[in-house]
Amino acid sequence: MIKKIIIKIRKNFFIEVISKNPKLQIIFNSVIMLALTIFLIFTFISYKTLKDSYNNETNMYQNGYLTSAYANKINEDVWSIRLYALYSVNDYMDMKDKVDEYEKDVEENINKYTTLHDLTDEEKDLVVQFKESNKKYSNRLNELLGKLKESKAITNDEKKEIMNLGDRRIELSKEMLNYSDQYIKSLSDKNEIIKEITLRTIIAINFAMILLFSLMMFVVTKISKKMDYYAFHNCVTDLPNKNYVLNTLVKEIPKINNYSLLISLDMDNFKAVNDTLGHISGDEFLKQAGRRFKKVMHIQDYICHNGGDEFLFLIKSVKNKDEAEVMLREILNVFKKPFNIYGKNVDYVTASLGVAVIPKDGNNFETLYKRADDAMYESKRIGKHVYSFYNDAINVGIYEDTIKKKAIEDGIKNGEFKAFYQPKISKNGEVLGAEALVRWIKEGNKIIPPSEFIDFAEREGLIKYIGESVIVEVCRNVSNWIDKGYKNFKIAVNLSTEQLIDSKLCDNLLEIIEGFKVPFEYIEFEVTETTIAKNFDKAVNNINKIRANGIKISLDDFGTGYSSLNYLKNMPIDVIKIDKSFVDDITSNEASVVMVNTIISLSHYFGYEVVAEGVEEIEQIESLKSLGCDIFQGYYYGKPMENTNFENGFLKLHNIK
Repeated sequence: MIKKIIIKIRKNFFIEVISKNPKLQIIFNSVIMLALTIFLIFTFISYKTLKDSYNNETNMYQNGYLTSAYANKINEDVWSIRLYALYSVNDYMDMKDKVDEYEKDVEENINKYTTLHDLTDEEKDLVVQFKESNKKYSNRLNELLGKLKESKAITNDEKKEIMNLGDRRIELSKEMLNYSDQYIKSLSDKNEIIKEITLRTIIAINFAMILLFSLMMFVVTKISKKMDYYAFHNCVTDLPNKNYVLNTLVKEIPKINNYSLLISLDMDNFKAVNDTLGHISGDEFLKQAGRRFKKVMHIQDYICHNGGDEFLFLIKSVKNKDEAEVMLREILNVFKKPFNIYGKNVDYVTASLGVAVIPKDGNNFETLYKRADDAMYESKRIGKHVYSFYNDAINVGIYEDTIKKKAIEDGIKNGEFKAFYQPKISKNGEVLGAEALVRWIKEGNKIIPPSEFIDFAEREGLIKYIGESVIVEVCRNVSNWIDKGYKNFKIAVNLSTEQLIDSKLCDNLLEIIEGFKVPFEYIEFEVTETTIAKNFDKAVNNINKIRANGIKISLDDFGTGYSSLNYLKNMPIDVIKIDKSFVDDITSNEASVVMVNTIISLSHYFGYEVVAEGVEEIEQIESLKSLGCDIFQGYYYGKPMENTNFENGFLKLHNIK
């Protein structure tokens, strides 16, 4: 029965979405059950109120009519006594019995009359008068009966006296009868009032129930619409979500016959926003990106937020590849202008796009989505912040990337990533230490250079594991060299963005150094301007933590990234490394000389040492020395080499002891 009621209500209120949403169905059924329960309770209360009213009415009328009946009986008995006394005065015995019988009956009815309801003051006086009159009448009648017993005659005056006493009793009994009629009338009036109150109460209760039920249905309908909306929209960006895709685009795509695009977008470096600024800032970034995407869409285009930093576009507003490429560039340009996230400019997030053409690349959603996704990964593979159209060759690249990722993961487990050391030499020719550069040593001692795996490892989130394996090996080698008596040298290790801005990873690096019992002054960390720029505040906090332990910080590749005098002024660093691009033509390009001279002068002003990278010729070294450069690193002194070669060729040779 209840099931039928719920179905009926659901049908009448057009809440079709309820059947599609189990959680909402539970809420809806609970609300309906609550409403029906309340309705049944109020119905029961109403029924009980009516029943009690009816019982009260019945009892009141019963008491009223009994009161009237007793008053009538008293009146009848009084009349009977009077008449009997009038017509039977000569028959003593018969009269005596009848009078006693009537008197007893009168006494009983008087008692019943007084107990059936609360008497008014007037009624109480009337009963007292009646009892006194009855007593006088009885006493006088008994006196007269006594005369009859003695065979004495009753005079006319005595007869008249007894008749007057009887008449008085009759008058009083009539008044009692009149009061009983008034009592019945008052009961009737009172009951009418109770009926009116009860009826109005029931109407009010039912009206309240209707309002309550309507309110509950309104709330349920609102909830259902809200839940329906968020079932098909992302709660962060307010854009259609994956459910919308499955319920709409899956049906829409097979109907498309004209040139259209299905675009898969994945943001590059978005993880850095969450890691450095927090997830609230990450959500704000996605909101702003969503609003920017909407602005480049046309009315017939679709945009969906699949979750995280993944978006899907169905573009129907283009007619050919030329128009498609214009649209794709507009989407990429969304990231051209920095995003202001709670007062901080974020300009390092870009996007990789993968494009499947409809109907050329397929006519169903599953096929097109997979191909657009494959093309997106191809964009990431070839350098990010680009778009790629799907083609069959992409599958080969995806397969190669899968193999490469597995090879790197295995290489990390097997200790294939080794530290190679490139010497650092002072302007006085002293060996100061080296920079540890990672090399991937495959089976057969095949060396894979960083250019072939660093960017890929960063993209796949593996760089922090490679970095950790390098610092472990460096600490092991440094510990071994210290045990052999070598001292007063530093080994510089490069920190990735992930390592620098993640406090836990920084703490882990310090723990590794302590674990090998290597004094902190033997280690130096190199960071790039690009790394710092991704989250200046967190980078500075972690750099301060590192420097507080006695580890020096070098700013690598200065002049190639986000070079700013602000870095020289505000960065807590110890060393500036001039990029190789300035060193290459320092002997032939006056502009490079001016630039390098400026960098060295400013660095010395702020108390930093200066290292020139990539020196390959003595002329370069002499020119840099004349400008005041402190330290040199490059092929002129040696290529990156294994630990044993560095020890034998530099530590031993230059006797750093």
